[in-house]
Amino acid sequence: MSLSAHRSRGQRLLLAMLFVLGSLAAILPANPAMAKAPPEEPVQRGKIASELINRMKTARAGADDRVEAVVVLGARPDPPSATSSPGEVRTTLAETARSAQSPVVQLVESNGDQVLNTFWIKNMVLVKVKPATLDALAALPMVSRIIPNFTLTTPTR
Repeated sequence: MSLSAHRSRGQRLLLAMLFVLGSLAAILPANPAMAKAPPEEPVQRGKIASELINRMKTARAGADDRVEAVVVLGARPDPPSATSSPGEVRTTLAETARSAQSPVVQLVESNGDQVLNTFWIKNMVLVKVKPATLDALAALPMVSRIIPNFTLTTPTR
């Protein structure tokens, strides 16, 4: 092989290496700190309480895979008439809650999560769910907000 053939072969090899390095430099960030973090799963932040968002992040990190929350629904029955008995009011509230809660209960159970309790006086569902299920619940139009579980106590005299 002649000297010029070695030179052109070496130049081609150098050009190929420069091309590969240039392509990698364009694809990979030069500084890991400049690399974008993977996007978080979508969260309906307007509906989910900030305390729950923090719990969801912890659950996603694997510390505890489920979050206990109260799903508050917006469906309300028509106001009872002045002649409604307490039993009729209770029945109306319970039926409205059951009907409105059905899609929530179905979504939770279909994702392998738990419905811990349902409430009819204030239309709510207590759930223990994965963060992805909480995101899906927040996307439902009938859900007005999702809050942490809470304890009610009666004052003592």
